[in-house]
Amino acid sequence: MNAKPLPRPALIALLFAVFMLVLVGCNKEGDKDPGNTFSAADGNKSSSRIESAKETLLSLSTALEMFRVDNGRYPTTSEGLKALAEQPGGVLNWQQHLPTIPMDPWGNPYLYEFPGKRRPQSYDLSSSGPDGRPGTEDDITN
Repeated sequence: MNAKPLPRPALIALLFAVFMLVLVGCNKEGDKDPGNTFSAADGNKSSSRIESAKETLLSLSTALEMFRVDNGRYPTTSEGLKALAEQPGGVLNWQQHLPTIPMDPWGNPYLYEFPGKRRPQSYDLSSSGPDGRPGTEDDITN
């Protein structure tokens, strides 16, 4: 029996789905407290949250690229990351790239802006980091 290879978009979607399942599984096994407290005793917890935020930013970036390939553009700032999970008005070639939009490890929404201030030819994507305030030193960005 000759199996046909998956078309490129389907392969990318499949790989992304597997990556998200692994990421979600790892997060469920990790800490359950999204609090913003930090002490020397939980340095590993903070480091783990930072790594988790970086991995999620990478996953969101992949989904944004898939949206761009499907639609010829990135979502607008007003459409936001929600456009990856729910069809925005007027987008005809929309595909769902995420089942839901995740929160960062501290329980805050990821921030998205297109065009970006830091990356005017692309988008800015970030987590407000442990302090939960955008535009501060601990932000985690794309």
